[in-house]
Amino acid sequence: MLQDLHEGRISSKLEGAEWAKQILDPHWKSLIDFCWQERQDTEIPIHQSAIPEKFAEVLRFVSYVMEAAAKYKVDE
Repeated sequence: MLQDLHEGRISSKLEGAEWAKQILDPHWKSLIDFCWQERQDTEIPIHQSAIPEKFAEVLRFVSYVMEAAAKYKVDE
């Protein structure tokens, strides 16, 4: 989403993940990699419980992304 806002175009999830690892705070790189790997495993059931530590980190990342996205203004 941030890449789309930054570049003014719609990109793929993979492009966005790679962009984020290069542009955003390096702290988030391991979480992005973890989430991308999990996304590739189609055998994970949708009812599987989240890893509490990862879930908490994802919530912090969402907050970070929302703050960054708020800096972009779309002309109406």
